[in-house]
Amino acid sequence: MERKDLQEEFEELMSLFLFGGTESEEEKRLNEIISIHPEFKKRYDNYVKIQAGLKQHKIGLEKILIESSKSSSKISLFPGKFKNQFLAIAAIISLIVSLSVVFQLGIFKKMNNFS
Repeated sequence: MERKDLQEEFEELMSLFLFGGTESEEEKRLNEIISIHPEFKKRYDNYVKIQAGLKQHKIGLEKILIESSKSSSKISLFPGKFKNQFLAIAAIISLIVSLSVVFQLGIFKKMNNFS
């Protein structure tokens, strides 16, 4: 029974410790429990390693998000090939319109030849 209570106390103190909510008395009690039972020392070390890994993972994800937001804002229709993108877009639109007119006129000429 005492072992189970000690384990519950360890878990409670560890959760406070990992999330930064421990006071000096609680830290002393946690250190006492760790020094008494070596299996709690192993779990303590594992919890600390996991917490450190999670913090590093969070920092890495934040860096990736910052880099991806910077690169996504630089995406454009014509990346760096044209100095004035507005003129390039206008040229493409005029090309599309002129090609459609040519094809329409060509189709009408073929229809007139058959009749």
